[in-house]
Order: sequence, then C-alpha cells, then structure tokens
Amino acid sequence: MADKEYLYSSIAEQFVIGAVFKAPRETLKVLETAGVTEEWFAIPRWKYTFEAMLNLKTAGTIIDVSSVLEVCTKTAKGFAGRTVYEEAVQIAKDIRNVSYYVDILKEKMTRRVINEMSEKTIRMLKSDEPVEEAVGYIKVTLAHGLPATKKKKSVDQQLSELDVGYRRARKKGTNGIPSRFKECQGITGGYPHGKMIVIGSRPKIGKTLFMCNETRYLAQDIGMPVGVISLEMMEAELRERYIGDELGLELIDFRNGKATDDQLNAFLKCGNKQKSLPIHIYDGNRTIEDICMIIRDLAGEVMFFAIDYIQRIKPSRFDPKSDRERLDRWSQMITDTANDTGTTVMALAQLNRESEIDIKGKRCLPVAKNLKGSSMFEQDATMVILLARDICIPGDQQWNDNQPTVWRCAYNRTGHTGDVDMIFQKSKQRLVEKWMVNSKEN
Repeated sequence: MADKEYLYSSIAEQFVIGAVFKAPRETLKVLETAGVTEEWFAIPRWKYTFEAMLNLKTAGTIIDVSSVLEVCTKTAKGFAGRTVYEEAVQIAKDIRNVSYYVDILKEKMTRRVINEMSEKTIRMLKSDEPVEEAVGYIKVTLAHGLPATKKKKSVDQQLSELDVGYRRARKKGTNGIPSRFKECQGITGGYPHGKMIVIGSRPKIGKTLFMCNETRYLAQDIGMPVGVISLEMMEAELRERYIGDELGLELIDFRNGKATDDQLNAFLKCGNKQKSLPIHIYDGNRTIEDICMIIRDLAGEVMFFAIDYIQRIKPSRFDPKSDRERLDRWSQMITDTANDTGTTVMALAQLNRESEIDIKGKRCLPVAKNLKGSSMFEQDATMVILLARDICIPGDQQWNDNQPTVWRCAYNRTGHTGDVDMIFQKSKQRLVEKWMVNSKEN
C-alpha cells in the first residue's frame, strides 16, 4: 500500500484506535455520530482492531488492550501486539482531537471508493459493456459506497419529529403515507416513510392493479408525487388502467369496439385530465442499478415509488450468478435506497405457485415465506402484504370478474397484521373493499 499513501492515513487510524482505548465511551459516541465503521480503516491491523472493539461494545464488555487481544486471537484475524496498542494510546494524548482525525478517515475512505470506482469504470469502458452500465455503476457507487454525510439527529430532534408525526396522524389517520383502502390502513397504520413494502401474489390476482389504485389515489386525491418503475407493462397500459379505475368503465367494451361515443369522449377527457397528475412512469427493462439511480435522482421530490415487479428486474454484470444471491442483493439495494432517501418503495413480487394450496391439496391463504426466490425480501421489508383468491374458490379456478379476494398483511414491523375481504373488479381496473360493495347493494 506504500505506493498509494494518499488513500489512507496511518497516523489518523492509529490515533482513533488509541483514543478508543483511552476513553472508550466518549470516543465511540463521537465515532457513532460520524457513522464510522471498520471499512473506514485501510490498514488491516487497525481495521480488525476496531471490529473487535465494536463486538466488545455490543457484548457490553470492557474495552481495553487485553480484551481486544483476546477477541482478535479467537477470530484468528491480523492484529497488532500489546506494545503497538500501548503506543497508540500514547499518541492519542488529547481525545478532544479525535473529530479532526475522524474527518481525515472520512476523506481517505472517500478517496479509496472513488479510486476503486475509477479503475473499475475504465475497465468497463474498455470492454463491450454498454456505456449506460458504466454510468449506472458510477451513480450507485457514489450513492452507496461513500461514507455517510448525514449527521445523526439528536434525541430532542427525534422526539420532536415523532411528536409532529403523531399529531399529524390525529388529523390524517396516519403518520406515514396513507392508503386508498381505509380498512387496510386501519391494520397497517399506513405506509412508513423510507421503508420497503412488499406486495406479493400469484400471477393475475391483482397486485399490479392494487399498485395502480394506490398510486393514482396518492397522486390525484392526496396530491403526492409518485413514481412507477414498470418492468412488465408499457406506460400506455398503465395509463389505460388509471383511466379505467377513475371512470369505472368496462374496458373490455373499448377493446372489442363496443364503446359508445360518450364513453370514448369521457375516456379521452379523463386521460387529458390525468396528464397533469404527478405520476412519473419509467417502463422497459432495467437493472437494479438503473432502478436505484432513478429513485435517488428523484429523492425529495417523489416520496413514493412502486416497482412492478421484482422478478422482472434485468440482471446486470454486478449481480451474482445464483438466483437467490441475486435477489438477496436486489433486496438489500432497494432497502438501502429507501432508507437513504426517505422514499417509501412498494416492491411487487410473485408468490410460489403452491402458495394457495396446502400439503394436503386443500385451498389456503399464502404466508410471507411464499415469496418467490428469496427470503431476504421478507426479512428486509417493513411490511409484507399478500393478495390471494378467497378460499371459497376451489383449486386454480379464477373468476372473470368480481373475484372474491383477500388482502392479507402477513408481516408488519410498525403495526398489526390481519385480513381484509376485497372484490377484484377486473373489468373496472380496481380492487374494492367488500364492505363498500355490500353497502352499495343495500
């Protein structure tokens, strides 16, 4: 590493380690606020030493030279000897200077990320890879790889934000993003900000329509800018569904030439009105790098994004070959992007074919573990919502219209779980809570 000393600072790394030995509680508080991790250290012995210190902190054990040496010995990782540790303590004479050296660590870490990114980008440009892949890689690396610049909020700030959110919930029914389906919102508490929400179902059960219903409601009724990344349907198909939902028209009549002049005029008028809605649609094949880049580029302007659907994401050269490992990476990147930007991301996903049939061949309702391909989406998601045919529908039978459907919140870190009976009005491009249909009939 001698030929690249501009990428690290041995003095800064040694000082920070010495400061932790000298005053563990005070120093670690400063490092935690700055977001320092073991990756901020380039020299192996200091990197592994800091990792051992974090493990001791988590375990609630005293951090000193002896305890760190013991941890490093057990993990069989490279570490400095007792004499080197004691020298580090001597160098950290005044721990009030630790913030200065943390800033140096951050600068060097940033240089390493940019250096690695530059070398990799040059290799990509020299290959046959499309230039768009290189651009996407650069943007994602800058977003994910650089040290965090956000300062940790004080306890007072966090409490103040909670108080504001709870008072807003008294007026609007949720301190998160509202749902069009109020019975469902009563269970979930709304969609939390900056989290990934997974919507799962078997094919043709209504997950895309559910997404369209929610995004049109947010854009048209709430006035909230939304984004839709459609990997299966083209933009025109989604626009058709938005119009059909608003007008409640039998779109099959339009498709087979039976629409009246009044219906055609109403359709066009509604479409022209919807052009002004803050709905940003991105269709076509996209990699996970493309998707995260879009969400990050619109962060602050668009606070709700939907991805339709996960299994249709185009693999990139950076993805693992294994399907499961690839889905694990996608889940982590979507979760990180949502958290970093404060954007709520609704990720649609397929369920396994057997999710509605139990081991005895009888109809059942799906559970979160039925998500197709990877368990990481279940683990990373703040909420998992599943759509399924009502168990009154036998086998694989599906109704042409008005199909009884169950909305199930199968997992929820921020609220309750439960089921809501719904009707899948396929011809009108909408799902409706069953109680609303019954009240209209009565």
